[in-house]
Order: sequence, then C-alpha cells, then structure tokens
Amino acid sequence: MKVITARTSEVDDKDAALNIISEQIAAHGTLEKNTVALMFCHYEFVFSGVAEYVAKKLPFPVVGYSTTLAGFSRTKDEDTVYAQGEFRLVLFIISSDEIEFTPILSEPLTNDMKAADIVKNTIADVGKQKMGFLFIPHILITDTEALMDEAAKKTNAQIIGGFAVDDSPTYIENCFVIAKGKAYRDRAVFLFLKGNFEPLFASSVITHDKYLENTAIITESKGNEIISVNGRPVTEFLTNLGFNLTESKADAISGAVMIVDDGDGDTYGRSMMYLTHDHHLIVGGRVTTGATVSIAMFEKHGVLDASSAVTRKAVEKKPDAKLAVVISCETRHILLGSETFDGEKMLRRELGDIPFVLAYAGGEFCPSPASTPEKPVNRLFNQSYCICLI
Repeated sequence: MKVITARTSEVDDKDAALNIISEQIAAHGTLEKNTVALMFCHYEFVFSGVAEYVAKKLPFPVVGYSTTLAGFSRTKDEDTVYAQGEFRLVLFIISSDEIEFTPILSEPLTNDMKAADIVKNTIADVGKQKMGFLFIPHILITDTEALMDEAAKKTNAQIIGGFAVDDSPTYIENCFVIAKGKAYRDRAVFLFLKGNFEPLFASSVITHDKYLENTAIITESKGNEIISVNGRPVTEFLTNLGFNLTESKADAISGAVMIVDDGDGDTYGRSMMYLTHDHHLIVGGRVTTGATVSIAMFEKHGVLDASSAVTRKAVEKKPDAKLAVVISCETRHILLGSETFDGEKMLRRELGDIPFVLAYAGGEFCPSPASTPEKPVNRLFNQSYCICLI
C-alpha cells in the first residue's frame, strides 16, 4: 500500500494548483493497482473552481467534502515538515493492490426521502463491503442515521465520515461534497472498500472527570427530541444540575455535552441544541427511550486528553496500521482557542509514523462501540472524535 498526501494553498489558478498536486504525487513513483483520494478543502476552493478542476483532472477517483477546518496531515516522509493551516486543499491518496475502492454518488436528496429508497437507487449492486466512508453536505438534507442503517443492511459495511461545515452563522450555507469531478450541495457520497484488510474504529467525547455527578434515564423521547428524564420534564433534570434556563436557553447549555449510553456498550455524544416552546430538549441526533444519560462539561483539556487516550489505545490494538483517517467535530477545534494546533500535535505524537489526515466536520459518522464486522452499527456522533486505522 502507498499513502500519499498532496496539498496546495493555491486557490486562484487552477492549472497551478493541479501542477503542485501532480508534482507531489509523482514524487512517490508508480501507483499501485487501485487508487482513490480523499479531498478536504476550504469552500473557497469550490467557489474558485480549483477543487472540481483538480478532482476532474487526476487519473483516479476523488471524493470528499468542504470544511473551513481542514488539511491537517502527515505522511512518513515528513520528518521535519509539518503542514498545518486552515486555508488549504488536501488530498489523502490511498493506493493498493489488495483493496478495491467503489465511489458512489447519490441522487439529489431531500429530507423527506426514505432512506431505503435512497439506498435502493444508489448502492443496490455493490455487494458486501469491508467498510465505507460517507460524506454529506449538511444535517438537514436527509435522515443520516437511517441512511447508514439501510446502507449497512445492504453492504454490511462499517461506516466513518462526516458532514461538511462552514463558518456561516448556520454552518450549512457553503457546504459541499465532492465526487466525479464536481461539487454538490444536495447529494451523499459513499466510498466503499473491500479486500484483505481489517479496519479498526474508535471514538471519544470527553474524559470522565468532566462528567457531572447525576445520571438519569430518558423516559420519553421522539427521534432527537427528549421530553422527559426520570419521569420528569427534561428541563427539571437540567435545572437540578445547575443550568440556568431562565435567560438564554441556548447559551445555558452550549458549554456541555450529553453522553448517552444505550446499555449495550453503545455510548455516544449528543449536542444539546435548544429547548422548544414545549420545554423539550432538541439534541443533535436520535436518542433511545430507556437510555442512561450523563452531562459533561465540554472544555479543551478534557477533549484533548480523551482524543489522545483513544488514539493511543487504537494504535496499541493495531500497531501495524498503514494509515489513519480522523473525523473530528469542529467545536473541538474551536475549544482550543489560541492553542489552535494542539489537536494535530497530539496526532503526530500518538500516531508516530502512521500517515494520517484530519478533517473537521459538522457531525461525525463512525461505527459505535457496540459495532462488530459481523453486525455493523453505525452512529451519528456529536462533539466527538472518530478515528479509523487501516
């Protein structure tokens, strides 16, 4: 297997950007039988046409998404040079004789389309797969969790990926996925992998010392709406934990994250987004009635420590990994404040010589802790850190 990182900050001149990328790829010699590239870039590269031009001109499939916090990467030949910066386009190229890559672009999507129909029309003929990447422009475009459920039924693939993200007030105004040499605002992109390899997935939210003491049971929920906890209104649960909900309801809960445990080893983070007029709590993904919930304070040291620990354990389990792909919530980057690149420094330290790419997202997809290759369980995570080692 060959793993190549190619990058550019050239956003105005399409040919210059392509030449920069092509020279970096050529320096690694002949590619292997099957090749694909993951592209992550600032949305300005889409507006200028550079992202589409590069993706169209390269002699292998390119899939990915736009993100204002992208482009952190390292490959083995970078002993002293560490590329970091938000405004760049990065290609993480995987070339292998043993892995087959199948990129698939969905039809245009709307939120009322059934996930089973999307899968039937999009990936009906791909067969069983070892794993998949999934990139989607934003959370409002479709029921992502249902889409992953249906895709897993059809392909048996464990899936990692994320939503594109921008720096607009809504985080979704300038979000694109990239496939087949074009950028799309309204489609999902799958990249399936099969062959002689065993992927390892892991995820984390925050260290346990940041958990508040009280835990509770969700006694009534509907989709991503929590109505009652311990048989009482969810607002009462939050108020008892010390949250002041009498003024700005959104600000009162924005510095915390909900940790949900379904009781089968499936633990995941949920952003507490806002309270409805009926005093129900809207979170960033569906939750299960009967699940145990904890609240944790979301701060940078707990975030970094949790990411570091889960990365270290993943490497211990798979020390022969050839590459790592990391999808991390953009709020984890924002929390670092002036210590902007500490997350990337952590990856260099914990991954050692393993080539990696890190892309920030507006919501992360990853197999849950309860997932197995025989029975994949793919999850939409919030405020989380997800890693795949191959």
